Amino acid sequence: MKLLSVLLLSALAIGCGGYSSHSMTGGAPNITALSPNMMANSTAFTLTVTGTGLTTSSVIYWGTTPVTTNSGGYLSGTVSASISAALDANPGKVSVYVHTSAGNSNSLTFTVN
Repeated sequence: MKLLSVLLLSALAIGCGGYSSHSMTGGAPNITALSPNMMANSTAFTLTVTGTGLTTSSVIYWGTTPVTTNSGGYLSGTVSASISAALDANPGKVSVYVHTSAGNSNSLTFTVN
């Protein structure tokens, strides 16, 4: 009886069905790539962000500025946004992340030359 109780408690602690809590709760997104990841300053372009946990309400942040996001590819793991020449006018590094209702993703660095 004691062994059965230990096995039952172990199964409850580990969980059943092979799903992690992330996949069940739809945790914060995780981004893995920016394309492109560098650009000459004052150049308008389309930024594509690749990752997991992206949704139709995903918003790409260019530094602290939210940019209008095309979330059409979120099911395949991408969202994109048009970055204006004014946003990348200054050479340097820009932190890019994605926000969803589940929270903020990690950030990746974009280089403006």
